Amino acid sequence: MRAVSTLPISPQLDVVELREALAPTTWLPSADPDEPWMKARVDALVQEFPESLRVQLQQAGVIYIQVGLTVEGLVSVERHGAVMIRLVHDGNDVSAIKAAVHTLARHLPDALKSATGNDDLGLETDIEIRQRHGGIAVAKGEIVTPHRLRFPKYVRTERPREFALVCVLAGLLAATFVTSLWLAHLHPISLSWPDVIRGHGERISSALVVALLTILINLLFEYRDWRSETTEVRWLFG
Repeated sequence: MRAVSTLPISPQLDVVELREALAPTTWLPSADPDEPWMKARVDALVQEFPESLRVQLQQAGVIYIQVGLTVEGLVSVERHGAVMIRLVHDGNDVSAIKAAVHTLARHLPDALKSATGNDDLGLETDIEIRQRHGGIAVAKGEIVTPHRLRFPKYVRTERPREFALVCVLAGLLAATFVTSLWLAHLHPISLSWPDVIRGHGERISSALVVALLTILINLLFEYRDWRSETTEVRWLFG
């Protein structure tokens, strides 16, 4: 069984930087990459792929990883702006490679955050598990990544109605506040109609402040729940 996944990345990392970023994970063997047995495993895994891709992998350089007990993989940067992850399982246990895909989906973006300084990293959504020989798809899934938007962008993009309402209320609040100040400046002591309008404006401003705070507090609670969702792999079949 084998699976291939892509993680778009910016800025680009070279192989050395990528290896350093993966060091905190448990996927890198403790042996030196130049050890004969590790080179042999890398060569064997590279041979699993078509000839054109083998040449590309050999030129770009790859990092050997072990995810779980029975799943091996290659991490490479042969594409500009992306990290490629290829998992290989020497057997027919689909659940083992599914577990490896789930582990990568949850932990690989976080491992690369500090190296890139980019908080908005996530694997591409589509993932397939294919037979090693023949390439028949035995499982297909969708990676649902956690939400990483900051609160202002979350409100603008995920809650456009609430964002529009907040803008309208903020505009009305600013208008009533400016009107009250203007009337107070023109008529500092008065019992005429400007004073009445100013009093109504202050009450309206208070109501608008309460409405704005209520909406923002509710959005903050919803945003906290939205951000707390974890990465999942939803398998469509297999």
